[in-house]
Amino acid sequence: MTTLSDTLGFIASEATEADIDRIFDAAKHRLRALRAVRAADVDLGSTVKTVNISPKALNGLHGTVQAISGKRADVMLDAPSTNRLRFARTRYATAVPPGATEYLLTGIPLSCCEPVGS
Repeated sequence: MTTLSDTLGFIASEATEADIDRIFDAAKHRLRALRAVRAADVDLGSTVKTVNISPKALNGLHGTVQAISGKRADVMLDAPSTNRLRFARTRYATAVPPGATEYLLTGIPLSCCEPVGS
């Protein structure tokens, strides 16, 4: 069985441009499948962490899914995440009211919502 180390070694020292293109395409397809699986695991009321989202300041925020519309969710952030967002360098920070202990983050792609322990 080929290990990840073997694969990385091949890429680093032996892979041709055509090999890299094939590897890149396979990785894109695998990422798409993993994101679809993650999105399918998100339900109304799920506790989630935001991942692989832009702007980067939104990564790692925790909250509860309040609504799902198509492929997007509205997530009510918990107090620590609301406070973190308040001081982040992003346009979302200005929307967090002073003293708020939770904040509704709207339109988050389901593929960027990673369910966390129940």
